[in-house]
Amino acid sequence: MLPSAGLLALALVTSRAPKQELQFLLHVPKQYTAAQAWPTIVYLHGKSQSGNDRSLLRRYGLPKRLNKEFRFPFLVIMPQCPAGQRWTDPEAIMECVQKVQSKYRIDPARLYAVGFSMGGRGVFRLADHYPGRFAALVTIAGSSIEKEIIDGGRLKGVPVWAFHGEDDAEVPIEEVRAQVTDYGLRTGPAFLSILTGKGHDITKVMDRNDLYDWLLKWRSNLNSSWPQR
Repeated sequence: MLPSAGLLALALVTSRAPKQELQFLLHVPKQYTAAQAWPTIVYLHGKSQSGNDRSLLRRYGLPKRLNKEFRFPFLVIMPQCPAGQRWTDPEAIMECVQKVQSKYRIDPARLYAVGFSMGGRGVFRLADHYPGRFAALVTIAGSSIEKEIIDGGRLKGVPVWAFHGEDDAEVPIEEVRAQVTDYGLRTGPAFLSILTGKGHDITKVMDRNDLYDWLLKWRSNLNSSWPQR
């Protein structure tokens, strides 16, 4: 059962593969109406929120913001990675999206992915697996961009905005700077915001409204129908 507008609720989806079974939270704007198609964010959390305790999802980042902000103007799909695993099954994540799309009007041209920490690497894997479907990506304290993803060229033209703490001890800023530069030269528009004096925990970045304004500047070429893989 998917939620009514304005609620965060739990749903369960199983990958057809099946590699991962994912439960997810869904935010539906209080002002939702089927008269229009809605921009949609897929949010992938970091390692500490993995497991089957959905309260962990609400503890940090975008889900925490949505606990109180019922009119946040996006559909937001927030799967939970199983304990001890990583975001390695893009098909399971996309099934979450398709489950939501079966009830709510997702704008196929305004589908975005946002990831924190290990979720930062996850958004690249997701977008690489489904080329052309994501209009823009945001990584926050993200793990490294895999070289084969940049080399593969399937994200050509997809813009990326990376946020990273200057003093991040888990993912060195020098590594991120080099990869974002490489992405910008060979793949698509790339922007890096370095947070002076900050470490790995920069989840408050998701409280910035300019992040979401930036997402809405970008559209993919999927303007009419929802694609099936």
